[in-house]
Amino acid sequence: MSADVSGCTERERLNRISHALTGVLRHGHHRGGSLVQADGFAVVSYVLRLPHFGRLGATMEDEIDVVREDKKGRMSLVDGGAQGWMIRANQGWSLPVQVDSAYSPASDLPGVLVHGTTYGAIPSILRRGLVSGETLSRITGGHYERNKVHL
Repeated sequence: MSADVSGCTERERLNRISHALTGVLRHGHHRGGSLVQADGFAVVSYVLRLPHFGRLGATMEDEIDVVREDKKGRMSLVDGGAQGWMIRANQGWSLPVQVDSAYSPASDLPGVLVHGTTYGAIPSILRRGLVSGETLSRITGGHYERNKVHL
């Protein structure tokens, strides 16, 4: 994705920042060491130092706007105390992320669950059941992005 923002509207620039955040926070798309901690959070000031965000002219205020304006709630911002503001994706990681309260024990689940998928995935689901991408990678030797099955 090009970071050139000349001729972009402000909405388009914020959309590019949102996509870049998704790449870093969900999938670790950046060069160098890991910015994303085990709990999925990254220090905002470290994220803003990445070259791509500099080319986009991204600021803390932009990141607040991106999180606030996202109707689907894809990201969260929290005050990390001495570390400053922290940001994380709320779902869809291909990175190993430990989220303590996102999932209920099986005993708390309702009797009927729904999983959105494509028609092409149905034969595999009927053969193997619903398994995470990590499990499918071990079974098939292929590459699958998701760590969890979303219902």
